[in-house]
Amino acid sequence: MVGILIVAHGAFGEALIHCASHVLGKRPPLVLGLAQGGKQGFLKHRAKAIAELLAGGAAVAPLLAPAALQAQSLLATSGLGVPTPPLDARARALGGVPTGLFGFDLSLGNPADAADVLYRGGMASLQPFSRSDELGGQKATTSGARFPLLRVLYPSNRYVFSLGYGGFLDQSWGVSATSTGQFGGDTATLNDVVRSDGGIAQLRLGASYLLSPRVAVGGAVGLYTGGVTRQVTRTFPDSSNADFQGFDARTSWGFHGPLAAVGVRADIGAILRVAR
Repeated sequence: MVGILIVAHGAFGEALIHCASHVLGKRPPLVLGLAQGGKQGFLKHRAKAIAELLAGGAAVAPLLAPAALQAQSLLATSGLGVPTPPLDARARALGGVPTGLFGFDLSLGNPADAADVLYRGGMASLQPFSRSDELGGQKATTSGARFPLLRVLYPSNRYVFSLGYGGFLDQSWGVSATSTGQFGGDTATLNDVVRSDGGIAQLRLGASYLLSPRVAVGGAVGLYTGGVTRQVTRTFPDSSNADFQGFDARTSWGFHGPLAAVGVRADIGAILRVAR
């Protein structure tokens, strides 16, 4: 199977290649970036590059478009976000498996898993993170912490009631790119910066019921909620022309929607647990 990704966003294509190289530990073998040059021979060079990539079973071919489109580099950036599942520490340590395991599972996954809780209480998950990046000889370190799950549980007889607030999608990120644009008869260096801050979370009210010592059922209703603030900034750092004026635009919006979940859990013998 051959897949080709065409990125018509100027320097954004080179940034994509850098990210892929960082994840893989080396530059992918079938990746080619076509830098903007003179018009003469450019289309011929691009067609030849596509043919070579197709012949080799290419994976990705970021094509850097002509200068007329470079001004669009980061202004149409969007995405769903990074998944932040509401898992407890054990589920996260086991690779994100939140159900079907013996013992307590307090993640916001299967509503039936809370049926084993015997005492009233609450819990919270803390997820610290830290990473270092290097680009062009410059190093930077990013660190922070998330609380992907907060939950309160109240058992009563064979029922366990719970209220939980957990993550769903994280939309906090930032990206910048510097390029050269043609404005009338002048050429100017421009810097585009796009920042996004926010995300989507989920609020759940659930109940679990222990049908027997080996079988439990549960259900939950709730709401997806959250919001995002998007900031787009363009500046002309090296321009002495007063006609070149940058801008700073901010847009905010919110999310909300209902959710519902049902689950069942059964122990078959002493060594097998089935959950859905």
